Parts: sequence; structure tokens; C-alpha cells
Amino acid sequence: MPPDSTLELTIPAALAARVQAVAADEHRPAAEIVCEALEHYLQERRDHAAPPSTQPARPSPAEALARMQARRANTPLPEGMTIRDMIDYGRR
Repeated sequence: MPPDSTLELTIPAALAARVQAVAADEHRPAAEIVCEALEHYLQERRDHAAPPSTQPARPSPAEALARMQARRANTPLPEGMTIRDMIDYGRR
């Protein structure tokens, strides 16, 4: 929409009466009051928008598997011990 174009809106009669009352009190056009209110609303909305996520993206399953395998390669079992020995050791 071009910046100087107009947009027609329909608002409830009660709200229109309140806008007209404020416009009369402030000696300003009702359209100016409505534009100011919308600008304020949009600014508040921008100010309170959720910030972008700071958490890194989750790795794909293939990347996770590769990381687990790399970690496993760096933690060898003690000499002469098997995984079964480790499992049984935890049960004692």
C-alpha cells in the first residue's frame, strides 16, 4: 500500500463515540487520534516481540550419531574389561 493511501475501517459505534469525544477534547481530527493510537499499538507490539531464539539448532540424527560415536571412541574400556563386565559391575 503506498504511504499516502487511505484505508477505510469500520469500528463499533461505542468506540467511534469515544474517539470523537477524545478528538473534541483535544481539538484534533478523529483520524489523527486513531492513527496515533495505531502507531502506539504497533510500536508496543514491536517492543514486546519475542526475541529470536538464542539456542543453537538441534543437530540432525546423523550428526548426533556421529558425535556419540566420536565420544565413544575417546573413552576406551579399562584393559581386560568388557561391556558385560561394566554392566555386571553396576549390579553389584
